[in-house]
Amino acid sequence: MKRTILSIAAIGAISGLISCAARPVATVAARPAEPGTDRIFTSTDDARETAPATQPTIENAPVLPKGHPDISAMTSAEPGAANPALPKGHPDISAMRKNPQLPAGHPDISKMQPSTQPAGFTTLTVRAVQGTIGGPGVKDDSVRIEVLSQDHVAAKIETKLSETGEVSIGGLPVGPGFQPVVTVTHAGVEYRVIGEPVTASPQNLDVTVYE
Repeated sequence: MKRTILSIAAIGAISGLISCAARPVATVAARPAEPGTDRIFTSTDDARETAPATQPTIENAPVLPKGHPDISAMTSAEPGAANPALPKGHPDISAMRKNPQLPAGHPDISKMQPSTQPAGFTTLTVRAVQGTIGGPGVKDDSVRIEVLSQDHVAAKIETKLSETGEVSIGGLPVGPGFQPVVTVTHAGVEYRVIGEPVTASPQNLDVTVYE
C-alpha cells in the first residue's frame, strides 16, 4: 500500500511540472547593454526615455524680484506684434522710430543708402579769392555746393557769396563717404574746388577766380 501511495504522489508531482512547463511565461524585451556598462536596458527604460518632457509654462516661470517692471507683455507677445507699452513716465520715443525732421532748407538725404547715413553734421565755409593782381574784390557770385557720396550727388545747395566774398553752409553731412565739391561762377566762368572727406570739424574751402 505504501508503494502505491508513493507512486500516485510521484505521478501528481510529474503532472504538476508538465503543466507548469506548458504554461506560457511572460518575457521582457531587452536590448544590449551600453558599451562600458553592465546595465541591460528593458522596455521600461525605453518608455521612460521616450516619454515627452514637461514643457515649461508661465506658471512655472521664476518669480521676478519685488519692484521689477512688468515684462509679461514682452514674453507673451507674438512675433511681429506691436512694441509693448512703455512704463508710466517714460519719455516718448515714437518720433525716434521715424526719420527725424531736418531743419527748413536742409538738403534731402532720404534717398541716401543706409550705409552712407551721416554720423552728424558740420559747417562748410566757402571763400572766393581774387587771383588777378589788382583785380576787384569778389562778391555776390553764384555758389553751388554738391555733396558727393558713392559717385553720385547726395545733396546740392545753391547760394551766393556775401559782400565779403564768402558764405557758410551748415548741415553738411559728416562721414568718410561724403565729399564736398564747390563751384563758384565769376564773370561767366565756373571755378571748381573739391574738398576733403567731411569730418566733424568745420571745413574751409578757398576758390580762386580770375578776371
